[in-house]
This record gives sequence, structure tokens and C-alpha cells, in this order.
Amino acid sequence: MKTKCIALFAGLILAGQALAVTLVDGLGNTVTLEQPAKRIVSLVPSATEVLFEVGAGDLIVGAVEWSNYPEAAKAIPRVGNSSKINTEAVLALNPDLIIWGWRNDQVDQLEGMGIQTLYMKPETFTGIELSLRNAGIATGKEAAAQARIEEFSSTIAALRAEYANKAPVRTFYQISPTAPIYTVNNISFLHAIMEVCGAENVFADTEGNSGYPPVSLEAVVEAAPDAIVMAARDDSFAEVWQGLTSIPAVASQQFVKIAPDDISRPVPGLVKGATQMCEQLDEFR
Repeated sequence: MKTKCIALFAGLILAGQALAVTLVDGLGNTVTLEQPAKRIVSLVPSATEVLFEVGAGDLIVGAVEWSNYPEAAKAIPRVGNSSKINTEAVLALNPDLIIWGWRNDQVDQLEGMGIQTLYMKPETFTGIELSLRNAGIATGKEAAAQARIEEFSSTIAALRAEYANKAPVRTFYQISPTAPIYTVNNISFLHAIMEVCGAENVFADTEGNSGYPPVSLEAVVEAAPDAIVMAARDDSFAEVWQGLTSIPAVASQQFVKIAPDDISRPVPGLVKGATQMCEQLDEFR
């Protein structure tokens, strides 16, 4: 009887060990969960979307503002925004995992209370794949995550192959509608999309603001892009260029408009916006 009890106890220990999952996040930190997460608070809109991509959306018990895709994400209780988190609201949800992308005092406080955290805010295609993989590992949805990784990487590879040998288009990526206008440099995933499409980012080497530096109208005039990509649904972003016909893109009205939700987050769904960018820029060659 004693031998059976020992065997049973050992089996329970091994079972517990088998449930534990270990992963390495985008900052190189090793994260270990005693078992796959069941109650997740997402402090990053793109992470919310990634969790839905791997079939773990029903495990999200709290999210920040702008976690609006897919439609089901809009019903998740809000715990603040990217810069200010309501720690009391987070604690009331009793999460076993918090996903973060911006370090602040609230994240430090929640970690100090013993809640496991996971960084997930990629800026590269490889980082997007890692986010999918980690979302799958953390929630026990590895097969679904791998399927989405393969789909994403094959689509990007196909776009890259299609536009690899085409003439480059000098391009300015416009994030904001008025001056100072924010753009992207070569550490942003949006720059990576431009490269795939054969676009030459005129501000690739501009430093500052973690990949999204502000630039003046004068700087854009001097850069003289042949095309301007706008993360916008309407013509409001084009108003700032009125009269600046010394810019080739303005003189030729070579504007590319892409809905922000289709391209502005580092998630697999950006292939929709990437495809639109590539196709529209191709018309300007």
C-alpha cells in the first residue's frame, strides 16, 4: 500500500511538471508558468489580437483600450490604456498571466505581487512569429500557433519574391495628419513591410522615438519622396501636403491610403495592409 501511495505521489509530481511551460520572450527573458495560462490580462492591443489568432481569445479576462480586433475583443473588460493601468481592476480579475509591451510602475507593481508577466511587442516579422509561438506555448495552443506562423511567413515570402526585382519607389510613410508628422525608421516593422514591397524608406536612417521619429514638413520636402503611404481611411492626411507640389508624390498625387487596422499593429493580419501597399506602390513604378 505504501509503495502504491509513493508511486501515486510521484505520478502527481510528474504530471505537474508536465503541465509547466517555459518560453523566452521578445526581450530574451525566460518565463515559466506552472501550467498553461487560463486567465490573461493583455496590456497590448496587438497581443490581444495574437491570442485570438491562436484560439486563446476566450482566456483573456481583461485588456486595454484599442483592443478592438476581432469583434469579440471589444467585449473584454478594460483595465486602462497603454500608458496608465488600473492595477485594482487587474487584481480583481485574478489573472495568472499579464502580457505587457510598455514598462511602467504598474507592471512593476503587479510583478511584485507575484503575478507572472510576459513581454510581447514585436517590431520585426521574426518577432511576430515569436509572439504567435509564445502565445501558443503559454496557452497550450501550440498547433494552432504553428499553423498561423507558417501561413504568415509564407505570405510574406511570396510578397517579397514578387517585388524583389522591381524598381524601388522612394516612399514616405505618414503616421500622423499634421506637423510634426511621425514616420517610421529602419527598426519598425512598418519599414520591414516597405522593404518587402520594394519601397525605399526616405527616413530609414532617422533616429528617435523608438522607431517612429517626428519629421518636419521641410524635411519631407527635402527628401522628395515619389510616393506617400498614409495609415488613414480618408483624405484627412493629405491636407497637410496641399500646395507642396515640389514633392514629387504630391505633384503626381501618388498617395497610398491603408486602413490603420490593416497595417498598424505587429500581427499576422498586417499581410492585408502589406498586400495593399505593394499593389498600390507597384502602380507608381
